[in-house]
Amino acid sequence: MQEDLEQRTVSVSIQAAKLSGRVLCAAIAAVLQKMEQERTMPKVGRNSMKRLTYKDPGANTIEVSGRIRSFERYARKHQVRYHIEKELGTDPPKWTVYFKANQADALTAVILYEEQKRDD
Repeated sequence: MQEDLEQRTVSVSIQAAKLSGRVLCAAIAAVLQKMEQERTMPKVGRNSMKRLTYKDPGANTIEVSGRIRSFERYARKHQVRYHIEKELGTDPPKWTVYFKANQADALTAVILYEEQKRDD
């Protein structure tokens, strides 16, 4: 198990007429840059709190009660980056959603849509 964690491999496919050291070095540098960008860039949808607050620690919160899965589906549709925590000991369950301030409009649209759907 420990050996599996220590030994990681990455496959790189290069299409070139002549494979030189410079071409190989440029390809490896591009792969490493892409891997670093994917690691630090928050993805759309559910994120960890660490990834969500990587560059900017400010995150807004909102409380959601009821079904969280339908909220997640529409949040991904509106490309909201968020983190969800469940409040223990409440019935029905309540969820605290952390999201970035620049996405407040999209999240408000999601919440309003959810409330309309629940009322119908």
